Amino acid sequence: MNKDRILIVEDDLEWVGNFKRWLGKDYAIDEALTAGMALDYLRTKYYTLVLLDLSLHPSDPDDRTSEEVQNFLKNHIDGTKHIIISGHAHKNDVRKGTIGYKAYDVFFKDEDRIEDVVPFLESVKSAIVDSKKARPNFSKESYEVFCGNKDKDFLEYNIMKILKPKNGINGWFYFKEELLDAISPIYSHMSKNEIAFEENCILGLFWSRQIGSSVTICLSNSNIDEAECRKTVGNWLGWPHTSGESINFESNNIKGYIFIEPDLGPEDFDLMVKGV
Repeated sequence: MNKDRILIVEDDLEWVGNFKRWLGKDYAIDEALTAGMALDYLRTKYYTLVLLDLSLHPSDPDDRTSEEVQNFLKNHIDGTKHIIISGHAHKNDVRKGTIGYKAYDVFFKDEDRIEDVVPFLESVKSAIVDSKKARPNFSKESYEVFCGNKDKDFLEYNIMKILKPKNGINGWFYFKEELLDAISPIYSHMSKNEIAFEENCILGLFWSRQIGSSVTICLSNSNIDEAECRKTVGNWLGWPHTSGESINFESNNIKGYIFIEPDLGPEDFDLMVKGV
């Protein structure tokens, strides 16, 4: 099971170390020292929670470039919560960050509330629970991306014909939810933005913010092995990008192969156009 991902946006390396020590065993952690680094992470990965220092310049306690991050979170509603971490910020800034940008909670570095780690950890756990409740229907949105411009009836006719799922269309729907849960939210490639039907496989190329990478997807009947799927994907792409790490799962007589493609960057996908 994948760990929930937390982004630490903090310029003080000592505090980065504290947060990683407190949270690193239970969560997947990324760290950003600047607002620019944080925005790059947020565009390409999905985070359940962001820990955000209001002042991101060690020599300027009035620096508020962190507002860029808060604006992003406010304008891209995908369930991500953020907790403000403040060391030097004025009360008005904290009030604005909490109310105006709907921060989940606030902790001050110089108060007992964060020196006693238990309330902080409880807030983190609570924020993650609420984040999952607030998460939009990623599966529905991602299925729209997966289908592209293809008519769903036409798509599902070919799925039944090529994949031959156990339990018919209901078997496909069950498998589809597993697949989309593993990769959502997803975004289309600029040129290969339609899934392809091959004799034994269904293929797609997407950016997965859940995985934080570009991925190729190969869906096949259970009698097709991984080596054959890799070969089919390579022929479809026209370049040797099928040797990457794979995530595999199987149900209802369908196999799903997710091949991670680290050589394809976010600039090749629609997510940069949408500003996501």
